[in-house]
Amino acid sequence: MQIKIRIIDVTPETVAGKTQYTKLVVSYRDVNEDKVKATNVMSFGDKAVFTTLSNAVKGDEFTVTLEKNDKGYWQWIGIEKGISKAEAPADAAKPAAKAGWQPNPNSETPDERAKKQVYIVRQSSLATAVASFGDIVNSFTAKDIIDRARDFEEYVFEQGLEEDIS
Repeated sequence: MQIKIRIIDVTPETVAGKTQYTKLVVSYRDVNEDKVKATNVMSFGDKAVFTTLSNAVKGDEFTVTLEKNDKGYWQWIGIEKGISKAEAPADAAKPAAKAGWQPNPNSETPDERAKKQVYIVRQSSLATAVASFGDIVNSFTAKDIIDRARDFEEYVFEQGLEEDIS
């Protein structure tokens, strides 16, 4: 399966555990469905996809090839760059004016709203992680709490926790 995406934000994060690796939190607009989504791309996954997205900037467009793995999760296994926002002709960047409608310059854009949603999920995941430790939360380090919060965040974005949570 292939999807066309437009990059909103790519945030690299270093994940430490038994082994250290880098994860890219990719916020993007699925051009086909006109929906804002986010996914994690791991450094130990497809190297071409990881390298290409590491260099991506807001507005870049790509065609991504997806495939379900044996656990039923969609994996990004290929990527081809389309026209970036910087390379697009100036006329193509201007939307057609709608009669009687003017955008509100004070309201957030869909891209800003998508990025804010990622922050909201992270904040909620942190609060849930703290609550999950209960009365003994003070006996854990900030790293322990952040690691648990990342597990919750990955679960929300359907990128982790292979085992069923009961």
